[in-house]
Amino acid sequence: MFVYGGQRSGSGSRRPVETPASEVSPEGQRFELALLVAGLPAAGREACAWGLLPLAAKRPAWQEEDVGEEAAEQCRDWWHPLAEERLRQQTPKGLLLTIQTELESGLRSMATPLWLLNRIVRRVWLLHQGQRVGQAYRELERQLGDAALALAWVSQMVGGLARVGILEGDG
Repeated sequence: MFVYGGQRSGSGSRRPVETPASEVSPEGQRFELALLVAGLPAAGREACAWGLLPLAAKRPAWQEEDVGEEAAEQCRDWWHPLAEERLRQQTPKGLLLTIQTELESGLRSMATPLWLLNRIVRRVWLLHQGQRVGQAYRELERQLGDAALALAWVSQMVGGLARVGILEGDG
C-alpha cells in the first residue's frame, strides 16, 4: 500500500521507474486540469483547460527532492493563499505571470509519477494551485475593471504557452 507521496508502508524505498503516460486516463487528465483552472470564471475554464491539455505531457515532473518524503503532510501544510496585499501591488502583467507560474506548477504536478505523488495528494495540490490561479485572476479582473478583458488576457496567455511553452527548450 502506498502512503503519502509514494513511500511504501514499512519499506522506505521508492520505485525507480518512471510512470507511463497512460497511468492517468484521458478522463483523469481532464479532471486534473479542471481542478487547476477551477478558480477561473466558468466562461473561460473549458477553453483554458483544452489549451493546457497538450502541455501536460510536455512538462517535466517534480523530482523527489521537490516532493519530499511526506507529500500528504506537505500538501496539508503547503496551502497558503497568495497574499491579497501583494496581489493588489502587482501590475496586470505581474498578475498574468503569477497565473502562468501557478499553471506551470500544476502542469508539473500532473506530470509527476503516481509513485512519487499519489493521485489524492496530486489532486489536492492541483485544487490548491487552482485556487491560487483564481485569486490572481480575480485581482486581474478588478484591476482591469472588465471581466471579459481579463478572461481574454488569460486565454491569450494560455494560447501563447501552447505556441512557445513556458520552460526553456519548449517549442
